[in-house]
Amino acid sequence: MPLAFKLALAGVAAYLVVIMAAMFVHGVWVGPFIARHRARLRGFVAAWMLGRGLIQDYYTARRICRERGIRPRWLSWFGWLLLVAGLLAVGVVGFILWCFWVEARG
Repeated sequence: MPLAFKLALAGVAAYLVVIMAAMFVHGVWVGPFIARHRARLRGFVAAWMLGRGLIQDYYTARRICRERGIRPRWLSWFGWLLLVAGLLAVGVVGFILWCFWVEARG
């Protein structure tokens, strides 16, 4: 198995682990917190569409926390998980494009 394929697999696996951890934090803390404060919660399907629903829920929860003057630890975890997932997604796509470019050149 070529090294490029192993790196791509490792990147995709890391992305899936991080996004599943983010979905766990969303399901356990973020979603119920938003629903408890009667704000609009994005649907489960929206959460899977490139993470847009997760990001919108993060900003909604952050707005509620700022209004109430609280700073829960799970909100910072969720923010870091979303940031890492975004960086991994960009890295995997960039790596795939780089591999195609190298293959086309040589």
